[in-house]
Amino acid sequence: MKNPAISILVPVYNVEPYLSRCIDSVLSQDFQDWEMILVDDGSPDNCPRICDEYAKKDFRIKVLHKNNEGLPAARKSGFELSKGEYIIHLDSDDYLLPNALSALYNKAKLGGYDIVKGCNRRFLNDEIYDIEKPNLCETEIHGSENYLKALIRHDIKPYIWGGIYKRELFYDCEYCFTSDVSICEDWITNQAIWHKVNKYIVISKVVCAYFINPNSMMQSKVLSHQYIDHVGDIMRQIANNASTEIFHLIDLDRTASHIRAFFIPELAWDSKTYDKIFKDKKKKSYIDELVPHINNRFLIFLSFKYCFKVYSRTYAYLFKFFKLKGRKRIVL
Repeated sequence: MKNPAISILVPVYNVEPYLSRCIDSVLSQDFQDWEMILVDDGSPDNCPRICDEYAKKDFRIKVLHKNNEGLPAARKSGFELSKGEYIIHLDSDDYLLPNALSALYNKAKLGGYDIVKGCNRRFLNDEIYDIEKPNLCETEIHGSENYLKALIRHDIKPYIWGGIYKRELFYDCEYCFTSDVSICEDWITNQAIWHKVNKYIVISKVVCAYFINPNSMMQSKVLSHQYIDHVGDIMRQIANNASTEIFHLIDLDRTASHIRAFFIPELAWDSKTYDKIFKDKKKKSYIDELVPHINNRFLIFLSFKYCFKVYSRTYAYLFKFFKLKGRKRIVL
């Protein structure tokens, strides 16, 4: 039996209300040369039974039951079991829109693309929230460094889902499906394959419906300065042998993340971190470079430590009172 054109990897954990919708969206596609691997990550609900029932109905659906190890490990297990020429990642509370597989596959095959992404329709409470399009929609990216630059600049979306990938991109990839980070893992995975990506595009077709959990609309977790540094260390390791421009972009991105962290109410003011981060970065030319990476409101008073402290702490207090209504989030 020949290998399928596409392997669709679906990690499954505690998504009983949404799982059938996800699987049915694949079954109803016009493109049928696929396999779907449902990775039951020790789900405590009825998801294991639902997976098995679908597998009995269609030989293209395979089920892997495993102990709970988290999303990256589930994706890795699914990839190791897969046989397809191309890989599509699909979260089990999301679903594909009609003709998504044919649109992505045909574009990748005919155009010789390593990655083809589509646009996404975001849903909240079964109502359309918005259509998400990246800055470089319908613009080809040529060259691995240009792809990595676009990722770090956030000109292309960080998600691993919503697109099709050549299988070989994930071979021998140290930080693919990494468990070293619990937030930014998709972004890190997309960066980890950069040196193999020579041709990338986002098509304007909306291919995936992304479910927004209303309980996480304002984030349930926030990033500490230590976590931001940890992600930066991984980014620099991944970018080994890249140009100095790449490392400068990483520095700008991580600096912008640190600046935003000063406005997080769950984090105390950290004078040492401010001094460490901005010791040599208070020149107007550097601050001007930060503008594409962060909203201007976070840069007010940045060069004046104590003014910036008062401003950022006041902002954090008001955000906690009016937006979070006193609710505390988890600090990573």
